[in-house]
Amino acid sequence: MDNKILGALGENIIISELLYRGWIPQNLNSIVDNSPNVDIVAIKDTTKINFQIKTAKLSQPDVRVGHGKKKQYLNAKVGPKADFLIMVRFENPKNYDVYIVPIEVAEKEIKRCYDLWLERPKLDGKVRSEKFPAHIYFHYNKNRPDESDYTTKWSQYLNAWNLIEPDLQVDSTD
Repeated sequence: MDNKILGALGENIIISELLYRGWIPQNLNSIVDNSPNVDIVAIKDTTKINFQIKTAKLSQPDVRVGHGKKKQYLNAKVGPKADFLIMVRFENPKNYDVYIVPIEVAEKEIKRCYDLWLERPKLDGKVRSEKFPAHIYFHYNKNRPDESDYTTKWSQYLNAWNLIEPDLQVDSTD
């Protein structure tokens, strides 16, 4: 599947989820192609929240979030800043997982994983290049057994709509 279509599917899943919860969302990418830092702005009553959306297939072991060693991966561009990273992992529009992560938590984890990756030499002993894509990992990796309990790590953010609405008790499977 084309990456632009994959991204658009993830963004539209989140727009549907936000509408279901009473938010008024706007996809900024429909106004400005590749809007910096923020993909969706949502408003409810007097609250406005900015979201950056990353999408991957459930079969992929990770969600790609950038490329190369950087001081900052999310909110790195000039412009509005995201409050949350939402990762959509799906097989089809009826079978998907949504992870709602505070932007600071996601940024810290991306940097930690990238730095760990750089610290480990290649199999031939050579130093790794800083041009490798940055990821958020979801599956066990035999090369990182000490840091591979990602299912547990991210479970607190799975369908964590309560992070944007603490009083909300809606199950997305309704």
